[in-house]
Amino acid sequence: MKIVIAPDSFKGSLSAQDAAAAMHRGVETIFPDAECVTVPVSDGGEGTAEVMLAAYGGEVKTCKTVDALGREREAEFTWIPSQKMVVMDTAEAAGIMYIGMLERNIMESNTEGVGMILKAALDLQPETIIVGLGGSATNDGGWGMMYNLGARLYNESGESLDPKISALPNAAKLDLSGLDPRLQNVKLIAANDVRNPLTGPTGASAAFGPQKGAKPLQLGKLDRCLKNWGRLLEETTGRQIVDQEGAGAAGGMAAAFFALGAENRKGFDVVAEATHLNEALDGADLVLTGEGQLDRQTQRGKTPWSVAQLGRSRNIPVIAFAAKLGIGHEILLQDGFTAIVPIMHQTMTSDKSAMEKVPMLLEDSVTLTLQLMTVGANPAISDILLKAFDD
Repeated sequence: MKIVIAPDSFKGSLSAQDAAAAMHRGVETIFPDAECVTVPVSDGGEGTAEVMLAAYGGEVKTCKTVDALGREREAEFTWIPSQKMVVMDTAEAAGIMYIGMLERNIMESNTEGVGMILKAALDLQPETIIVGLGGSATNDGGWGMMYNLGARLYNESGESLDPKISALPNAAKLDLSGLDPRLQNVKLIAANDVRNPLTGPTGASAAFGPQKGAKPLQLGKLDRCLKNWGRLLEETTGRQIVDQEGAGAAGGMAAAFFALGAENRKGFDVVAEATHLNEALDGADLVLTGEGQLDRQTQRGKTPWSVAQLGRSRNIPVIAFAAKLGIGHEILLQDGFTAIVPIMHQTMTSDKSAMEKVPMLLEDSVTLTLQLMTVGANPAISDILLKAFDD
């Protein structure tokens, strides 16, 4: 029997690598002689740099940056000398994981820190920079990042505007002449985990603003900010940006990368190519995947769903494990997963307690699921169960 294990991270609890290791232990408990292939993956969200490091080898680099509220922190990114490639997660600077629930202020958050990581990456003279988009606390369309890289915005009076969301409605001119010239010598790839456009009812503000702390009455204002920003990006660069799939990723930061000439790619495809996931599936009998939460958003390019589609194309059963099942997860069983297994089958005293137990719960859930599969495969037990139902 060949089992392929291809999870994403369980955010706040496990990296994709650690999740794969826990699932592997669960498999070994029931099928110690199975051929078990672990392929940690990502969809372009946070954790992409770590997964690509495991796939290619390389080094973890650090640099000074700031979080979405301007507080200093140290960021990590991956340098792969053999490919002359940098892989960076925008969440290392603008990530919502660094902003407490009570601190979230979408009108004061920006992406300047992402520009700081990009500058550190450019110091290595890479040929390619892959940018993992996702997990942001921001909604500034990447304006803060562009400002840090040398772009400037002016109002009708010719006054320079600050790198804040509040500046965007008043912007009349975007000047890109001061952009870091090294950007001309590198190939940018925007590894995207969503397909939302920049603006509108499914745009960055409407779709993701609430989870970043945006109040209902702020959503219209935020969308208007991004509409003007998107207009200026298109007029200044001559590129079609606003309606491009994925432009709304990371609070619209993807739109700024498109303006810089970045190639728009599905993050999962970038990672699957690097990890040779397709090749790993050759001859597989079962695929196990998962991440922290499964819900109706999972179908929009998230890792487990993408893994499920690869499995279905080869008629391989795919079982997904999740710490939490959100609204609409039931639809994922339609043309998707063979089964979905929630791992939180114990009463937790606190969120911290739950996160600490995720490795054990994931391992145990895999063990129990495979154990039940062996029960179903046992003719003697199947006969007993059939007789019981007949009676």
